[in-house]
Amino acid sequence: SGTRRRVFSRAGAYALRLAYVLVIARVTLLGLDPSTERSAALARLQRALNPGLRAMDVVDGARNVALFAGLGALWLATAAPSRLRRAILQATLTGGALSLTVETLQLLSPTRLASVLDLATNTLGAFLGAFAVALAVAAARAPRRVPLMPPPLVLVALPYALACIG
Repeated sequence: SGTRRRVFSRAGAYALRLAYVLVIARVTLLGLDPSTERSAALARLQRALNPGLRAMDVVDGARNVALFAGLGALWLATAAPSRLRRAILQATLTGGALSLTVETLQLLSPTRLASVLDLATNTLGAFLGAFAVALAVAAARAPRRVPLMPPPLVLVALPYALACIG
């Protein structure tokens, strides 16, 4: 019913997305102490590609999903309403590329741990955030169904029906 328009201008959408990317960069690269020692970086790469799964990784993964879900949700919230599928893909790919960049930079730091698990959970988070907003948009666009019985009548009839059964 009517044309669907962007809530934010294209420039506004880009500015909001960039601001969130900067927040992620700040959070994920905080305390990065780069080292140019090549052998140490290769050892960190080996560890990043073959992580062991510890209890701490589950908590870290949940934090990663939550952080990047915000990116995915913001991406969809600022996307053109007619291109939700494309926006989900863009948000997921952007989250994955951002995560790959962060994890690669963390390989240069002896104080940070890069991991393919982080890459996976960050990318998953971007997808889940975008997908959740897309579901909400789809639900809002869906035609409203008229209930067979108004809810207040159900609240009155249900106790009577249960009393008759019991």
